[in-house]
Amino acid sequence: MKKLYIVDDDEAVLEIVNAILSPAGYETVMFASATQFLKKLDGAKPDLFIFDIMMPEIDGITLCRKIKNSAHSEVPVVMFSAKMSPLDKQESFNAGASGFITKPFTARELVCGIKTYLELLSI
Repeated sequence: MKKLYIVDDDEAVLEIVNAILSPAGYETVMFASATQFLKKLDGAKPDLFIFDIMMPEIDGITLCRKIKNSAHSEVPVVMFSAKMSPLDKQESFNAGASGFITKPFTARELVCGIKTYLELLSI
């Protein structure tokens, strides 16, 4: 079972994402802030990180940069956000993200997107 670490400051989004991805066969570990996530990261062995872009304290792009300069640099990062501009996507990819999922998303889009990113990144 693939383990996904998901960071979003919106608890409702975390509940929805968990309700979609857990039945699809993924182990989900949820964090309501980047600070909480960073405190729990030591010793973790996730298969994929999913970060919201717009968060207080530490935004998702900054968090992605931190991860890509850490012991977890090989773990792929997928960003998700309601921000859809080409600049937001470009900044995400420049920070080291492997993919981008736009909110709002359907259950099918989320599951298929995560499955595709995991498959492509394992080639």
